[in-house]
Amino acid sequence: MHRRCAYKENRISCRYVESEGVMATDLREAVKDYSDEQLVRMITREREDYTSQAIAIIETELDRRNIDAEKRQKLMDELKAPVTHSKEDFEPLEHRFGHTDLLLITAMLKEHTVPYFVEAGTNTSDIIPTEALTERTYQVFVLKDRLPEVHELVEEHFTWVDGVYQLKAQGPKGQIKALSFFDIGLEGAQLDENVQVEFSEQEQYEIQNLAKRLREDVDRLEREEGRTVFHYDNLENLIAKLGESGNADWTIGDVLTILEVLQVYCDDPAFPSDLDETITGLLDFFRSIEGK
Repeated sequence: MHRRCAYKENRISCRYVESEGVMATDLREAVKDYSDEQLVRMITREREDYTSQAIAIIETELDRRNIDAEKRQKLMDELKAPVTHSKEDFEPLEHRFGHTDLLLITAMLKEHTVPYFVEAGTNTSDIIPTEALTERTYQVFVLKDRLPEVHELVEEHFTWVDGVYQLKAQGPKGQIKALSFFDIGLEGAQLDENVQVEFSEQEQYEIQNLAKRLREDVDRLEREEGRTVFHYDNLENLIAKLGESGNADWTIGDVLTILEVLQVYCDDPAFPSDLDETITGLLDFFRSIEGK
C-alpha cells in the first residue's frame, strides 16, 4: 500500500490508498500556500506521515524558495523552541458551555489548532458527588489572536440561552456527526456498566447489518479516510448481541459502539430512514447517562 496526501484548509493529512501519485498535482499547488516553517516541519518532525513522493514535492518547493540546509536548520531550531503563552494572552468566550457542548467546542478548537484552556464555572462543584455533569458549566478561554476566527466558528454552530451556549438545532444525522468519540471520557469498567435500553427486532436487524458492514469496511476506512474506529474491539460482541431474539443485556460500551456504527453510515444513501429516530433516542439516552 502507498499513502495518499490530501490537503484541507492549512493542513495536509496522509491516508493509505491503492495507487501512488493520485493527487501529486494538487499537492504541488497546495504546498505553495504553506509557510517555510510548515514545510520544514513536514519533512522533519512529520516525515513519517508522508510518502517519498510527497517528501520530494515538498523538497522541490523548498528548493524553489532557496531554503537551503542552513536555513532549514535555523527554522528547525525555531520550531523546537517551545511556544508558551501567559494567561493574559487568552480571552474568555462571552458565554459558558454545558458538559456535552464543551466536548463539541473543544473538538472544533483542536481541529482548527486554536490554543485554549477551560475553567469550571462558579456554579460548578467537584465536591458534591450528586451534581450531574449535565448541570455543570465551563468557561472556555482562547488565544486572543484567534478570537475573531473562533467567534465565527461559535456563531456557526451554537446559539445561547441564559448565558450558556447550546448547539444549534440539527437533525439526527447532524447531531451524531458532531459526536466526538475521542473526547468521551468513559473507559474500562464504565463501559461495562449495564443500561436499560430496548430495540425493536427491525432496529436490531438493521443495526446488525451495518455493524457487519463496518467489520468488513474498517480497514478501508482507515486506509482511505484515515478514520479510527474507536469501539472496534466491541464490534463482534455487539453483532452477536444484536442477533439474539429479545433484548440483550446492553452496556454503555454497546450504546457507544452502536452510535459509532450509525455515525459511520448515516450519510450513506442506503441508510435506513427509520434509524433516524433510533439516533435521536440513543443520543438522548447517552446524554442522560453521561451526566450521572
